[in-house]
Amino acid sequence: MWQRTGSMAQGRQADLMERRVIEARGETLLTLPSRASSRGRVHWGRIGCTIGWLAWAGAVVAQEPLGSVNTDRLRHFQRAVEEQRGPVTVVAFGDSLQATYRSLPKVLFPKLAEWLGQSGRAFDGQYPPVSIPVLLEGARVTSPWSGDGLGTNWFMEHFVLPPGSALFWTNRGYPNGGSMPADCVGLYYIAWPLGGEFLLSTSTEGGPWTPQLRVPAQAEAPEGRFTNLWLAPAGYRIRVDGWTGTNLILWQELVLSRIPGLKTAWLQRDGLHLRAVLRTPAAVRVPILRHLQPHLVLWHMKELVDYENLVGPAAAEAALREDLEQLELWWQAAMPGGDVVYVGTPYEGRDEWGHPVTERQNRIVRDLALRHERTYVDAMTPMVSYSWMRERGYLIDALHLSDAGYAFLAERIWRELGWYALRLDRRVRIEPQPAGARLSWTTRTNLVWDLLASTNLFHWEVVESARGGNETVTRPTPSFEGPVRFFRLQWRPD
Repeated sequence: MWQRTGSMAQGRQADLMERRVIEARGETLLTLPSRASSRGRVHWGRIGCTIGWLAWAGAVVAQEPLGSVNTDRLRHFQRAVEEQRGPVTVVAFGDSLQATYRSLPKVLFPKLAEWLGQSGRAFDGQYPPVSIPVLLEGARVTSPWSGDGLGTNWFMEHFVLPPGSALFWTNRGYPNGGSMPADCVGLYYIAWPLGGEFLLSTSTEGGPWTPQLRVPAQAEAPEGRFTNLWLAPAGYRIRVDGWTGTNLILWQELVLSRIPGLKTAWLQRDGLHLRAVLRTPAAVRVPILRHLQPHLVLWHMKELVDYENLVGPAAAEAALREDLEQLELWWQAAMPGGDVVYVGTPYEGRDEWGHPVTERQNRIVRDLALRHERTYVDAMTPMVSYSWMRERGYLIDALHLSDAGYAFLAERIWRELGWYALRLDRRVRIEPQPAGARLSWTTRTNLVWDLLASTNLFHWEVVESARGGNETVTRPTPSFEGPVRFFRLQWRPD
């Protein structure tokens, strides 16, 4: 929250000039006394809130009854992006709506990587776009749906390695046999009563396998674990050999730890049910997510019909609401330094065939976001109706969006969350003048800047607007009456 400080807060004469910089959503707040008293010192300060959405006035609620809320509540993610101290980890979490081959993250991840760079990858979803597992000598896949009794320890496909078996990954699109650039390689796995030991090896630039770590993987009860090692920067592959016992391996991680780019992870499976996630022992789920260290989770699932089939139509909404609360408790326990975006679901065929479900689920998810001050993005209202989506080719079936549909939504979400301003120079420079001050800032192509003014921080008026062009704009502060006036610079897409 913005507050007046120094001599102004103490009621002294307004003989100073104050600048407050807000580095979120591309906006800057400037505070000046009236022109008659604008002489003396320049004071500099930073505040970590979003002026454009007036965060101190409460949650941001759109005009639509199910519109987006709390779009300014991504401060952990924004801080990680702006401070550039290391990789920025973003997790896609969900069912077939989050598939690696067709989803919002499929559009948003490359766009973020284009702005931030790519630092690494961890989990790669049910259908890996990059990291392809290769199973050798009896290694096999298990899951909660396999029926072998081993898969209930994790809610996605993972790997069973008995003694003498092996698993390695090749990374599609990378040279030297799929060697991914990294200086830190890691492995997620589950220690459990039947576990033993496994050997972790690496290959450098497609060369022979080099043994690195012999890792114990036995525990009295299932628990999630992570091991890693630091290496000289190069292209690497990872291999795991079963040594003793029956070992449960989840996935690899390769990352350039000093590069402040995007590290992606897909915790996704087609048909994933929230109950399957919550049945996974917390002793596994919490440590795995904690080691993954997400700065942002993008959640998108279609669940209400599954709950109607599971517990009956009358109890479905209450059951879904309760399980979403349990999911939120997982986020809070495992990633207190991370943000969540709950994405509403677009319309589907049932909404026009006499069994409307979309609005009901979105209301439940949106209420969850409001209760826990999370971000909810409305993906229903922009799509107008199921028929409207069909007419525009935004669907491939009665439920799932096409690539064109996801591209349409991704562009709206990109703008709504203000990601077009990530890592842009948003500073307003102040130069005292005999009769006031001169402001200057750098503009950007494809972005419009607005200079706004206020006397009370609640009612703002646009002083000037223009399209950017990668140039520096210089303006004198406009004349005004009164003891103090506030200015802010706001960015928006052209």
